[in-house]
Amino acid sequence: MATTTSLTETRKHSSKTSYTVIIVLLAAIIEWLLRKPPAKVVEGESFVLGMETYVYGFPLVVSDLTRQVMTATPTAQEYSAPIN
Repeated sequence: MATTTSLTETRKHSSKTSYTVIIVLLAAIIEWLLRKPPAKVVEGESFVLGMETYVYGFPLVVSDLTRQVMTATPTAQEYSAPIN
């Protein structure tokens, strides 16, 4: 009984978190669309910004995907286990 309640609460929390993330992303996109474009975009600045974004963001995405793959199992195995 306690496990079912805990699972239900976890799903509700996960659902609320998903909605919060979607709302924040939509707000950021709307703010970005309403912002005036810069007068002149320098190619070098764009390249550096893109490289910094890739260097910072790629490891975050890979680590999150690895976490999802390694914990997507109902029982503990040799190289994977569910999240506590």
